[in-house]
Amino acid sequence: MNNRENSMLFSLLHPSHDSYDLLGRTSKSGRQIPDDQQVIEQMGLNFVIGSSASVLGKMISTPIQCLSVLGRQNYWNTCVMNAKMFGSILFKFAPSQALALSLKDGFSELLMNRVNVRFASPFVDESNRIEYLKFVGVQFSSGALAGAVSHCILHPMEMAQLKYHHYLSNHQVMSQFKGPMDFALKTNGFFKLFNGFGMFSMHSIIYRAFLFGTFDSLKVINPYQDETNSLGILSKILLAQAATCISTFFSIPFLNARREMITLQQSNLPITTRSCLKSLYSNSGFRGLFNGFVSQSLLHRSSGTAILVCYDLLQQYLSSRV
Repeated sequence: MNNRENSMLFSLLHPSHDSYDLLGRTSKSGRQIPDDQQVIEQMGLNFVIGSSASVLGKMISTPIQCLSVLGRQNYWNTCVMNAKMFGSILFKFAPSQALALSLKDGFSELLMNRVNVRFASPFVDESNRIEYLKFVGVQFSSGALAGAVSHCILHPMEMAQLKYHHYLSNHQVMSQFKGPMDFALKTNGFFKLFNGFGMFSMHSIIYRAFLFGTFDSLKVINPYQDETNSLGILSKILLAQAATCISTFFSIPFLNARREMITLQQSNLPITTRSCLKSLYSNSGFRGLFNGFVSQSLLHRSSGTAILVCYDLLQQYLSSRV
């Protein structure tokens, strides 16, 4: 790997730690800013890193997620069952997470190349705070775009799984269908897979925007960001958990509306985002919109926290080897 490739790889792994001079296409530290073609080409590397981080994060978080079933069934049996299903879970889970992570970094670099954004510490003076807010805006925007694009690609599969699991839970018999997609195509047709697209999209966009935006905005002002000791790792975990809690708070109303959609599927009324939210509010009140916030933040979405930390550590490790 030559010096130019080394410089480009480092810039892609650390897109947010430097100042940009867009007219000269170089940063103020002298490194070359990758052009759009280089960013797109290197998104494949970020996808591989994201896939590895997803596998590691899922392995770490699975025992934590099993804590949610305590009192309902044996914890050990649940862990064993999840271990047996681990391969199939990763087949669906890892690519979606890796796609979102690689898109996030790609969009962040592309936006930084087009907007005169210069990262600066917000603790110095007023001008630096303004620059930092612009930097934060780029990170939230890249997270939202990553959520939107990844959801557009994955929505048919998610909807097929939702309908298939609803069918199995109601009939409690061995299915004659080969899988979720086969069931959806033979029962409702392809275009029915896009029912609820608006609600699913809003959940994905808001969740990814706050998850990635919060974490990337906070980690650049983390004084222990570049350390690989226990203190550095602990600081990353705390920031990732904070990002998970914030993103869950803003996105959980749409997650609960998705669950409400399952109960409305038996009615003949058209299912829309508005009808699901209205039904949820009328049945459970305002609190129903945020039902399950604590368990989602600390247990069910612990995989998101673990993946963010693993992804950041893997990027840090690779950049140190370049």
